[in-house]
Amino acid sequence: MNAPTQLKSKVSSSSPTTSILGDLASLSKLASSTPGMDLAAQLGNLHSGAVEDRVLKNASFMKKSKKSFKYIDSTKTKQISPYELKTGSIIPGVLITALNSELPGQVLGQVSENVYDTATGEHLLIPQGTKMIGVYSADVVYGQERLLVAWNRLVFPDGQTLNIGSMNGTDGTGAGGFADQVNNHYFQVFGSAFLLTLFNGDMTVKNGELVILQQDTNTERKETSIEKQASAVIEKQMDIAPVIEIRSGYQFNIFVTKDIILEPLSD
Repeated sequence: MNAPTQLKSKVSSSSPTTSILGDLASLSKLASSTPGMDLAAQLGNLHSGAVEDRVLKNASFMKKSKKSFKYIDSTKTKQISPYELKTGSIIPGVLITALNSELPGQVLGQVSENVYDTATGEHLLIPQGTKMIGVYSADVVYGQERLLVAWNRLVFPDGQTLNIGSMNGTDGTGAGGFADQVNNHYFQVFGSAFLLTLFNGDMTVKNGELVILQQDTNTERKETSIEKQASAVIEKQMDIAPVIEIRSGYQFNIFVTKDIILEPLSD
């Protein structure tokens, strides 16, 4: 900082870079004329606002996660029945119908492995082949790659049914939602952007070659009604959500969120 080397910049005086260089030069002069001044500490003050904000957020997080050494309000609850499937259990399944996020709809799956009671693992409660009925969401935003699925009903091989509410579907790793194939419509989005640029006059085709037009603020061109309509249509095509597809045969799990009491079945 104190070296005689001079820095020259063509950046305008209103740019953030010039402001930072000016602050550094001022601190350098002040450090050279003030004995014992900690230049590193002063440089840190340039971003003290961001650091302070981060410290406050961390302090807030630690306050929320502060542990209490008081007794919890609840006590241990005994099993009502030896044939229970407890919260946190997993029901493995496989998709029979495919999913497509263009529209919401129903989904059908099937239990892929026998499910036994939680306490002993000896009593068969949900046999392999039990049907699963659920719904999936079509509310997908740009950048999303997972589809939200909720399972509502089990249909046993003997015709009995069980309403399980709305339990989450997870993938093999336990992550919420299903992830398989995603169509981001890149060709349509970038193609529409290219056409919009052509209509706006930033780019044109001349003698079979693509020509980039330089922006000139001193000239104005009246936009025709056809160009206005075309621009509006193309802009709508650019605002398109990705389509998530989950193929038939996809393996998943139902995460049990409430204790379930069932009658035992024979293997």
